[in-house]
Amino acid sequence: MQTSCKGMWGRAAISAKLTRFPWLQTTPDFAALLEMLSRSKCTSVLRRSIQSGSGSCVSSSVRSRSANLALEERHCCLTYRRRISTETVAEMSEEESYRAAKPFNTIPGPRGPYSIPYIGTRLLFKPFSDYPMEGIGHVLNGLHEVYGPIVRVRMRSQWVVLLEDINDIQTVFRKQEKFPYRVPVQPDLTYAERENPRLHRLTNVQNTNHIFDSNGEEWQRIRSPLNVRLNRPTSAVGYLSSQEAVAVDFAHSLYRLQSASPQVLQELFFGYAAESIAVVCFNKRLGFLSAQGEPNEEALRLLQCYKAINTAVSDCMFGKRFLYLFFRDSFYRRYSEARAATLSHADTCIKEAMLELEKMKREGTLEEDEPNFLLSLLSEKTFDYLDVLGVVDQFMTAGSDSEKLAAEILGELGPHGALTADALNRLTYMKAAVNESMRIHYPVPAGPRRKLPFDTVLSGYQVPKGTNAIANSSRVAISPLCYDEPARYLPERWLRKDGGQRDRAIPPLAHVPFGFGPRMCIGRRFALQEMYLAVVKVLQAYRIGLQDNEGHLETTFTPFCGPAKPVAFTFTPRQ
Repeated sequence: MQTSCKGMWGRAAISAKLTRFPWLQTTPDFAALLEMLSRSKCTSVLRRSIQSGSGSCVSSSVRSRSANLALEERHCCLTYRRRISTETVAEMSEEESYRAAKPFNTIPGPRGPYSIPYIGTRLLFKPFSDYPMEGIGHVLNGLHEVYGPIVRVRMRSQWVVLLEDINDIQTVFRKQEKFPYRVPVQPDLTYAERENPRLHRLTNVQNTNHIFDSNGEEWQRIRSPLNVRLNRPTSAVGYLSSQEAVAVDFAHSLYRLQSASPQVLQELFFGYAAESIAVVCFNKRLGFLSAQGEPNEEALRLLQCYKAINTAVSDCMFGKRFLYLFFRDSFYRRYSEARAATLSHADTCIKEAMLELEKMKREGTLEEDEPNFLLSLLSEKTFDYLDVLGVVDQFMTAGSDSEKLAAEILGELGPHGALTADALNRLTYMKAAVNESMRIHYPVPAGPRRKLPFDTVLSGYQVPKGTNAIANSSRVAISPLCYDEPARYLPERWLRKDGGQRDRAIPPLAHVPFGFGPRMCIGRRFALQEMYLAVVKVLQAYRIGLQDNEGHLETTFTPFCGPAKPVAFTFTPRQ
């Protein structure tokens, strides 16, 4: 026999019973739930539930716990569920979907000896396979060809999931905490621990060295002032003229050295990139690139150190090198020497800038609005010396139809015109061409990676909290699900019509060569400006061709994308 909720089951009585569940009284619409219970007819199951303190009715509706309740109790819960916040419903739905998903260890991927920490990763490369270590991008793509859109693979000591499905990638990067966690650069951390305790700051629970790759609140402390200086739309414009001077020297050097070997030209490209970022970091030329001749001896040594660091990071990122973690092998000694040289150089430049800053303050000649990156860092009250050293070091280390493109440039600037901020905004086809080049030849072997802050379902599989997920953006870049005719070089796909729409909308996160979200590359605007300037100054002066008109360009990664063998260009002066 059912009993009315009035009387002993009136509103006051129910409210008193529910005080056993203090967490419930803080949930959305608690008053509405109380009213619902007091007006409904409760079965004996519901009454026993509240009297015993089990809270099965309440917890199933608010905390997503399953229970075998009577029909009326379940109806009450479902009715209340409609009234609580959408966010709570979403959380319950995700919990349920996670439990229903296939287990993590059933995700397709190489098994057997490939599962052994460190060794398993090494087996993916020569001499155990056809891929050299520099072909890491091809290995990752090959894993997707064999195992599908989600792959579980051992990288060093951890399990990692590789993703090529744009929906999975969007799920990962839209479910991030306030401070997204990024896997630190292990060689830098090892170097700091062993060689330079002054740099080794344990700043948060991840024990991450913030000089090289911080996380958590320490990352936010450093990143926030940098965003003001570097991440605004106009941040790079102040350095346009100084970077343009480097680009002019680059164009002259290309013509002077065009008969040189392709290897020499490849070195020239690296020198241009280093000199372009040096004028931003140190507000002066360092001699990596000169229109008159070779770099000076000191600059050449420093340039080789930066190249050695980049190559070492690439080797360690995917497991080729790991013995250095346990003892100081020859690889580690070479890396340590290169790292010490670059830090020493940055240290010298910063101390010189500190003296200059003090002098300008004394003489009253300090211009607050003048673009001087290093002086602005030194003026930042929340930064100490090691913060400045780390930022500068990271900056220096991390660094089509050409005639149609040339026509836009020459029509806008003429053969000798300077590239202004206004002109740069109007060169829409050039920007589209750069975007398309980065899509066809993705600049890194894979896209951004994140450590999952929550249990997540990807492609129908459980992926536990703490797992590293890597977006294989180079696969997404050639997916017909994201691009029409993905094999074609087609800059027009990036152009917007008058209404702001493209011919085909490109899905969010399909093209993220500089990363995504708060952890996007801090030097993105400067790197793009550097590329734009190189394209403008070279095409203003020359027509570009190839000595061997090969249809397909093989690429390698060290750690950034480059030709597997040097490309033989030709440069013909324009009339």
